[in-house]
Amino acid sequence: MKYGRNTPHTKFRRGMAVSLFLLTLLIILLLYPNIKHFRYSYQAGKPWQYETLYAPFQFPVRKSVEQIASEKEQLLASSVPYYRYESATGEKQIIEAKKDAQLHTKQIDFLKNIYAQPILALDSLATKSESVFIIKDHISTKMDVSEVRTITSVLNLIDQQAFSEEEKAAMRKYIAPNLRFDKQQTEALNNVDNISAYMGEVQANELIISRGEIVTPRTYLILESLKSQYSKLVGKTSNIGYVLLGQFLFVALCLSFLYLFLRNYRVRLLDKPLELSFILLSIIVSVALTRALLYFGRFEILLIPYTLLAVIIRTFIDSRTALFTFLATILICSFIVPQGYEFVTMHFITGTIAVLYLKQLDRRSQLLSTALIVFCSYTIIYLAIYTTGEGKIETLNPMIFVRLGLNAIFLTVAYPLLYLLEKTFKFLSDVTLIELSNTNNKLLRELSQVAPGTFQHSMQMANLAEEAVRKLEGNPLLVRAGALYHDIGKMENPMYFTENQYGDISPHSKLSNEESAQIIINHVTDGIKMAKKHNLPSQLIDFIATHHGKGKTEYFYRSYIKENPDEEVNPSYFSYPGPDPFTKEQAILMMADACEAATRSLKKKNETNISKMVSDIIDFQKSEGRFDNAPITFAEIELTKKIFIKKLTDIYHSRIAYPEKTEAE
Repeated sequence: MKYGRNTPHTKFRRGMAVSLFLLTLLIILLLYPNIKHFRYSYQAGKPWQYETLYAPFQFPVRKSVEQIASEKEQLLASSVPYYRYESATGEKQIIEAKKDAQLHTKQIDFLKNIYAQPILALDSLATKSESVFIIKDHISTKMDVSEVRTITSVLNLIDQQAFSEEEKAAMRKYIAPNLRFDKQQTEALNNVDNISAYMGEVQANELIISRGEIVTPRTYLILESLKSQYSKLVGKTSNIGYVLLGQFLFVALCLSFLYLFLRNYRVRLLDKPLELSFILLSIIVSVALTRALLYFGRFEILLIPYTLLAVIIRTFIDSRTALFTFLATILICSFIVPQGYEFVTMHFITGTIAVLYLKQLDRRSQLLSTALIVFCSYTIIYLAIYTTGEGKIETLNPMIFVRLGLNAIFLTVAYPLLYLLEKTFKFLSDVTLIELSNTNNKLLRELSQVAPGTFQHSMQMANLAEEAVRKLEGNPLLVRAGALYHDIGKMENPMYFTENQYGDISPHSKLSNEESAQIIINHVTDGIKMAKKHNLPSQLIDFIATHHGKGKTEYFYRSYIKENPDEEVNPSYFSYPGPDPFTKEQAILMMADACEAATRSLKKKNETNISKMVSDIIDFQKSEGRFDNAPITFAEIELTKKIFIKKLTDIYHSRIAYPEKTEAE
């Protein structure tokens, strides 16, 4: 495996990176709808900032969603049922009544008068309405429900007559409703689908709005209708090629500024196809979701958790990469959504707040607080935009906040999603680093038992390296985990390393310098094998491989030269396989490893000796070219020296000598 920037595969990797960007461009263009982009940006209640606008063609003016919903509610509230008067019902009941021996002409005539009027059943739908339409002889008459007789009112009327109880009981048997609910007629005449979606029409060359004029709610609807017509006319025009060209230029520019950022400030990502693929795939998925949900309405895109993209990239990579990727994504999506200005404003501000707030994701509670902040941010921005444009709040659709709430809740899925993405794209999250740094892990527990001196050395240098990386704004969790595992290869031959030896006799005394050097060097290759066996992440394996870089086992190398002054020495026999560090964290760990080990050998551990020792070691590593491939500056190296000197001095500072107890005591 090749490490670092200056490898034979660099050009191939950069070519692959460009190819991935071009593939992303092609996929996004395929996802883009073939619509003309309306070149005007406007808000209700704000002045029209462009030239006087005339209608380029005739088009209908569509009502707002809120207006249509209001008209539907009014229609449903005022819905009047239709009933058909059925005279045959009364005729049939009269014929049956004439056969009844208890009823005479007077009672029959009374029943005829009853059935001459419409009679409504008690359980009829009409009781839910203040009025009804009664269709008699193809003529409909509107009547108040209070004017229509019901079965109950007819029975009460019979009770009031001067008939005998036997006659009244007989008459009740022939009372039935003669009104039949006409469901088909009611639905046809009260159908909300019959409400027109349009409020008028604008003629070609008609004045729409003058420069400087305030965009009124009606003018806003006209502009929205004109904008909608642009998308419908694209298939009927011959300039679709220009539309595609414009889309190509816009998307290419958005991807280009992301590529330039990566090339100038995050070049390592261009050399890692898997990580770059993750970034570009995130953009594609966001565009695809935007395109899909636009089909269901412009408010549905509020459900897409764009901030989740920023949070995930922040977790796996860094804040600046997350912000640039997020901005590129939002700009690309804004080209196909309504109110692109509002879209960019809402999401970019909210996404930026989420990234800046979530400095480090190592607890699940952080996602909950981030989700709350995202919801509050969305709500405040939307209210600001809406009240500024509408000048009122009464017409605000409360369902918007339900969508924004769901959007924020979707952020909480990031925690389980992190695990899947981590395994798929070989990332390493802060949560995993914290888990790996737990000294109760099987491998670290074994290291503390088999090579306790090495374990203590790893713990000390972990604290040392973490302090320096934190000050240099690197990843302290990563360097700490790297430090804890960097020497696990020493478990193969623990007694051949000074920190694990007891007494004055060293096992190296029985070996030649070449054999001793090889045992020392093998702890790197043994550590890599052991790490792979235990499925440690590749980022931690890199620390094992680079913590000595391509340096030499100086003690045995110099001893061999001293013993063989006339022989030409091959340095490769005494050199580690490398590679040299290629990240800031790896470079600092190399310095911490050498300085912490050397400090233990100092007989007098005062600030002067520690300062000289640290400077000499790091200057030697620098002169040997150990940091040439790492993105660390001379100023950062000097700052690391100062941090190490202070930290080591604090660890080994002189203690007060307690007086011995006297015999009397």
